[in-house]
Amino acid sequence: MKRILVFIFALLFVFQIDVFASEEKNELIDSNVKYEYFEDGSYLVIEFEYDKNSFQLQSGAKANENYTVTGHRTVTYYDGDDNLDWKVTITGVFLIVPTNSLDSGFCQSADLTYKIYDSSWHIYNIVEQEITNNACGSCTMKRKFLGITTKTVDVDIYVSCDYAGNLS
Repeated sequence: MKRILVFIFALLFVFQIDVFASEEKNELIDSNVKYEYFEDGSYLVIEFEYDKNSFQLQSGAKANENYTVTGHRTVTYYDGDDNLDWKVTITGVFLIVPTNSLDSGFCQSADLTYKIYDSSWHIYNIVEQEITNNACGSCTMKRKFLGITTKTVDVDIYVSCDYAGNLS
């Protein structure tokens, strides 16, 4: 029995798979959804959503007064059997100043959230930053088997805003 366990651990150690986002093929489907495929058949779905209800004008505000806009970018990971394993989302809130384009579009907050559906996956190195007109987030997702990392996916996502409140 010990020999079998040692053999299994040795195989896992020798055949450890590390896959990084830079190794995928990219295929653009439309402007809001992008797919990235890994060699093992797993893939990422990257979606952008513009929060149409996020225009938060101050009460009694006029059209030239400040408001905020919100956007979300979500990375969803599916394994080779099309099972949903995890999702990571960055949400950016941006201040729009119609009377001053130099002060407009700056990121007010960046919030990275995640949901893991397969318990063999874990999240590490969570970073969320507001950088001028970008809400940026990054993390590392790792699948582990018996404490050994069998797959690694680095996630870097962002939402950008221009001075007029257009998100991308």
